[in-house]
Amino acid sequence: PGQSLRFSYLGYADHVAKISGAVSHLDVQLEESSTSLDDVVVVAYGTQRKGDVLSSISTTGSKELMRAPVSTTSGALIGKIAGVNSRNTEGTPGSSANIQIRNLGTPLYVIDGVVSDAGHFNQLGLTDIESISVIKDGAAAIYGVKAANGVVLVQTKRGKNTGGRISVGVNAYYGWQSWNRFPEMGNAYEVTRAEYEGQINSGVAVDVAAAKERLQKYKEGYYNPETGEDYRSFDWTSFARKNVPQSYFNIYSSGGGDRVNYYVSISKVDQDAVFKNFNRANFQANVSANITDNLSISMASSGRKEVRKNPGLESDDDYMYMRWGMIANDPRYRPYANDNPKYPAYNDYGNGLFNLGAKDISNAGFYEDIWRVFQGTWDIQWKTPLEGLTVKGLYSYYYATKERTAFQKAYDFYSYDYATDTYNVVKRMEDSWMQRGEDGIEENTYQFTLNYDRTFAEDHHVTVLAGFEAQNRK
Repeated sequence: PGQSLRFSYLGYADHVAKISGAVSHLDVQLEESSTSLDDVVVVAYGTQRKGDVLSSISTTGSKELMRAPVSTTSGALIGKIAGVNSRNTEGTPGSSANIQIRNLGTPLYVIDGVVSDAGHFNQLGLTDIESISVIKDGAAAIYGVKAANGVVLVQTKRGKNTGGRISVGVNAYYGWQSWNRFPEMGNAYEVTRAEYEGQINSGVAVDVAAAKERLQKYKEGYYNPETGEDYRSFDWTSFARKNVPQSYFNIYSSGGGDRVNYYVSISKVDQDAVFKNFNRANFQANVSANITDNLSISMASSGRKEVRKNPGLESDDDYMYMRWGMIANDPRYRPYANDNPKYPAYNDYGNGLFNLGAKDISNAGFYEDIWRVFQGTWDIQWKTPLEGLTVKGLYSYYYATKERTAFQKAYDFYSYDYATDTYNVVKRMEDSWMQRGEDGIEENTYQFTLNYDRTFAEDHHVTVLAGFEAQNRK
């Protein structure tokens, strides 16, 4: 009771039906709406009325994307468009989902009319996106063989004619995140009992009385700080699973008049995790100007700085030891000698490599990646004296650098001597190394298009597009 159902269909106005009581049958009649068919959809090298689009193109907008508190564009796209599969196989801060259109493969990404890559797509500021359109069928062929798996078209926000008024807005959120599913491991009592049962089943002689006494101490969690007799159980999973913050802040301004309009935005993302941190700063500045009634120019520029930082570890897969440490560490061992965080404790399993207490930046060093990216796109459009014919030229410049700095330090594992109140080095991790490198990408894109769009005798609509595009990347 008191609920409602919304009915919608392309070309018809939405209808909301109120439901009261038990309803087994409902008659609904939708009214035609030409306004939805007049909505503009971003397509290859331009836009079209939704009513004129014959291809399989799906679109989602900024409001839908901002509903999910995620750090990447692909993460925000999950579940938003039919036929688009998205799956994040990592879950690390700043990681992106793998997008496939109809289970084919990696699609082609086009941002503001310029072919781009998945990395640039995923690190766009979510509030700066006006719409995302996905071309799923043969209409993508205009981009050539590289669009065989479909095309994802992104249109960033532009300023609008507001009569000279300036609009300023703020978007922000703050929350916490944690792993919500992980195997529950046995405690010290359960592990010790399983060991005894395994010995008995294998025919090994066991002192049952001593075993029962030991098991009882593990069950009670007996601990004597004077002698160091310790039967406490340690939960390695809870030690690693912490609630960590994620935040987003964005401030934007837009406005314009009959001749010039603009959109400017700055945003900041911070996403922490158990072992790894990610933060990104974005800016977007789009300006459009009508020089005359037939000549217009526009500029779209964006940039970002993204930083990933985690402890310097012994493996290329920086999370391997951490994940295995949560599962493989013996609950009868503790991360620190005498529970002192300054002294990582040594345990026999993996020669100490799986001790999560030793894997922090202050102890093991750090590994840091920094991306700095800029892209600027400039275009000029002229409506020629020939009715329906528009000429457009576009140039885009993309530059990105990746700076990597790594420093893995040697560090020690300790034991604690209760009699002398001293910490003794049991093992030293000798491996230490330093790495510093830089990669760069520079790309130039050139486009020239002729677009003829005219209606004859009110019923015959003709559209012809011809163009040239060149791109060099180094």
